[in-house]
Amino acid sequence: MSILGDRLRRIREMQDPPLLQKTAAREMGMEPNTLSRYELGEREPDAETLVKLAEYYGTTTDYLLGRANNPNLPEERENGVMQLVPHHARDRVEAFSELGEIADRAGLSSEQITKLIKVIAEVIAPPKGSRKSSLAAHMESPQPGQVAGGCVDGDDNH
Repeated sequence: MSILGDRLRRIREMQDPPLLQKTAAREMGMEPNTLSRYELGEREPDAETLVKLAEYYGTTTDYLLGRANNPNLPEERENGVMQLVPHHARDRVEAFSELGEIADRAGLSSEQITKLIKVIAEVIAPPKGSRKSSLAAHMESPQPGQVAGGCVDGDDNH
């Protein structure tokens, strides 16, 4: 395996949560077997693709090529917080940023915002040992006076 291939595989697996090869490839607009060949050292990306890989994983081309040992971007190259966030996680960060703006407009205190974030996390995060979120599980189990799917007493209007 080449240095580039090893570093691509390592940085993909270091993501939180670790990314599947096919997920990373598709999010970058390439075929999974192309990324696989890069990681195995069977193929070398062109300069444009190398930059795309570095940006996606939130690292530098120097790190991917073995010219630097630190996968983190140097501080002088950071242009705000989003530069530190790997490409695949930026939508989540932007969503929380928008939530913060909405909370500010609503006049919520920092304690209320913290509670709101915890409630949202509990609702959308799957309980330990489950693949379904609490919300999905709740929607599937009938509540008192409801039938599955959230309809009340056979009423088809949601």
